[in-house]
Amino acid sequence: MFRVFLPAPDVPDVTFDGEILKYRPNQTGTWRVGDDVHAMFRINAQGYNSRHSVYMRDRDPTRRRIAVIGDSYVAAFQVPWNRSFAEVLEDRLGADHTEVFRFGVDGSPLAQYVYVLEHEVLAYRPDVVIVVLVHNDFLESFRRVAGRYAKSFMVLDLAGDRIREPAPRPYDGGWADRIRRLAISRYFLYRQQLTASPLVQAIKQRLFGEPGAQRIEANVDMNEVQQAGRQITIATDYLFGRLADMSRSANFRLILVMDAPRTAADNDVGNSGSNALNELAARLARKHRLEFVDLRAVFDRHRRDGYTEFAFATDGHWNERAHRMVGETLAEYIATHPVEAEQPSAGLLESASVTHR
Repeated sequence: MFRVFLPAPDVPDVTFDGEILKYRPNQTGTWRVGDDVHAMFRINAQGYNSRHSVYMRDRDPTRRRIAVIGDSYVAAFQVPWNRSFAEVLEDRLGADHTEVFRFGVDGSPLAQYVYVLEHEVLAYRPDVVIVVLVHNDFLESFRRVAGRYAKSFMVLDLAGDRIREPAPRPYDGGWADRIRRLAISRYFLYRQQLTASPLVQAIKQRLFGEPGAQRIEANVDMNEVQQAGRQITIATDYLFGRLADMSRSANFRLILVMDAPRTAADNDVGNSGSNALNELAARLARKHRLEFVDLRAVFDRHRRDGYTEFAFATDGHWNERAHRMVGETLAEYIATHPVEAEQPSAGLLESASVTHR
């Protein structure tokens, strides 16, 4: 039933390799959510969904190497493995002299991006590192949330008079992973998203009491964001500083890219709390002299051109159109703004808000 008539999604296995959570190397499958997400994934020898079957550490001096770090927006199981924004970026810049390596794992926060950069990505000696920020990255960088992988991510400890970076815990899926391997479980948990159903929420409310009021925007509770505003600023300031230090010491170009609220109402700066996180990231990027591409202007420009659907209805992640838009925007940015540039051109400001190192 759940293999032929109601096909369940393939859920990639994970491994804890070299103190980093990633996907088990060399596996393929089809990711499905509802009836609108249906895409093949291909995990390479290093444990990441990518066009490149192997990430070679040796460098070809004639090819620029770009590393992209992020969460599910970089893993991008919602679109075919060769059509994420990373592959679009590689094609636009010229695959014969540019290679783009993806380092994306579902659920990772900003703190984990810093950890992955330091403990894995630097070994590949990239010329450019792109860190993709989404709105739940900030709170989850110091406040661990429930989730399949959460305990295996680096999350800052802000207690006391100094910030600590506790090492991630090894991953142990235990009995839950054995249940997830059943086709019937994968169908209801992932394709039908049973955990988000009204029935499940009602059971949780009955068992655990009335939950606090939530104001969800861009996949984050803005009430929690407002309550933890000072901690978010402290953590983000620290993590951006760490990124800037590594960029200078290892001599690579670092570009921060931040997602946008994608409905017309949410994209109105005066009408959305989630926009405050874009503003905070832009301000702290300027402080640390980091390049910053704000995708709000990109989505807004395409919205004015008549496009309104940038995410899947049942999933919320970027659809193929959005991936193409982001890849093209980054290719234009990198091609027209060399690292020594001091000010963005007027033309680029029409497609992206930027701050230069």
